[in-house]
Amino acid sequence: MIGNGSYTPSVGKIGSLYFDGLNRRVKGLIPRIYTSEREIKKFASEGMEMMRDYDATRFTARVFAENCVPVPDKYKEGVIRLDGPFRGISLVYLGYNEPERMPSEETVQQELAMIESLNGQLKVHDYSGFTFEKLGEPTPNDKKQLSSLLNGRFDRYVVPLDENEVEKMLTNPNNKTYVAKYDGKIAAVAMAEEAAFELDGKEFRMTEASEMATMKQYGGKGLAQHLLRNMIKEKRKNNNLLYSESRAPALPINKTMKRNGLVYVGFLPQHCVIGGDRDIEEKLADGKSSIYENLIAWALVFGGNNYGHN
Repeated sequence: MIGNGSYTPSVGKIGSLYFDGLNRRVKGLIPRIYTSEREIKKFASEGMEMMRDYDATRFTARVFAENCVPVPDKYKEGVIRLDGPFRGISLVYLGYNEPERMPSEETVQQELAMIESLNGQLKVHDYSGFTFEKLGEPTPNDKKQLSSLLNGRFDRYVVPLDENEVEKMLTNPNNKTYVAKYDGKIAAVAMAEEAAFELDGKEFRMTEASEMATMKQYGGKGLAQHLLRNMIKEKRKNNNLLYSESRAPALPINKTMKRNGLVYVGFLPQHCVIGGDRDIEEKLADGKSSIYENLIAWALVFGGNNYGHN
């Protein structure tokens, strides 16, 4: 197994629920196939109990279930239908927020309307002057530039973005970092966080496209689109799934997902600490602002086209 116990801020720990104090949530990725609604309800109840034990305000978990198993609406936030050797199985997003952490209905409807309006046509860009590469052994300058880039585009993030934390991301063997450079300096980044584990006696391998950012002066040039396309080209060779959890109020990143063929599979309310430029101003149900943001779950299933949102 890779990913288990390693530093992967987006994928997280694999195998059990745990308390993520920075984001005040109980979280987990469970590599088990659930075969009944009763089993899912029991697991969700355990997550809710853990929420109370830690005074958390969100429970979020990804589990696997047979396609025929009803997922309780109370907990269902997204569904990804798998294919190939895992046809008949879905990766299910379960979640629950305390009332104080619920987004306003107006915010949710605005963000879903924006997603619905997206055009999936791949846009052609002129990449003259830019080079694209996958980083090998990161240099001190790579760490400094990436820390500066990420801090410049995010007001806050699911983990700290100082050079020490960025170094952990860059040197984790489960992560691959794709960058665009201009005049030898990093202009954009996209990180692939890969996890692999046994599921139903077979290896399941998935990648989360995360830590995606472009320097402001290079925005609109399609750099993230190109980096993600390179990532997809590589990961489709040996992965079952590539997915992303993108900031719901930010139009450009969601355009990038749609244009690269990813499909909308779920809505994750007030999922984690994150913030940056917004096209939609988010509010909580009580009208207040929040340190958390809604995320959009996107997915690209390899091995066929039998995927989507239930």
